[in-house]
Amino acid sequence: MAIDFARIDDDGRMTHQRSGYRPCPTEDDKVAQQRPALSPGASAVVKTVQKIAPDVQTSIAPVLTAPAASAGGSSSGGTMEQQIRELAGRTVPPDAAPGQANPPARREAAKEGDWRADRPPTAWPTFPPDHALAKPTRKRTPSEALALAKEVEDRWKRAESSGDISMRPSADDIDEACRALLTIDSKDAQYPNAWAAFARLQKMSRDIARG
Repeated sequence: MAIDFARIDDDGRMTHQRSGYRPCPTEDDKVAQQRPALSPGASAVVKTVQKIAPDVQTSIAPVLTAPAASAGGSSSGGTMEQQIRELAGRTVPPDAAPGQANPPARREAAKEGDWRADRPPTAWPTFPPDHALAKPTRKRTPSEALALAKEVEDRWKRAESSGDISMRPSADDIDEACRALLTIDSKDAQYPNAWAAFARLQKMSRDIARG
């Protein structure tokens, strides 16, 4: 101390060299002493939050560094574990789960009754394996698929104008035209037209089902 120098013999376990004397404790040491250690459960929650929502890591920092409220003082956020779990509930998407870093991007466009011809979704809706539109169909080009859909629509319009519903295309004809449209990639330039035709054909199917 007299020469402003201190040496610590720790058997070579120091991770980095320190030289010179510093008053003890320093401000950094005080902060480190006040910072509570995370329990294993809280650490697991933090890792899950950071894995699922990496963009919120900076928001977690105040929770990790702020000391928990004492039992006799005001408790605005509860224990550290409670604060972390609350943060996880605010930041983790509801359909995300541990081990699932990215929730599925592809979702069903909307309820069938809400499909609009002038509002194509970003991707085709998906159907369960036992649905009529999930059945395989022969390969067609986008032009061929649109032509088939137009032919079915034209038959429907002729039946409507003549008042003879027996001229309507069958439900199977409409489904086949819809399956053909579903083969058109949602990134194709013809996709908006394909979606518009698909929505109109689905309305025809609902009209047939109602009789």
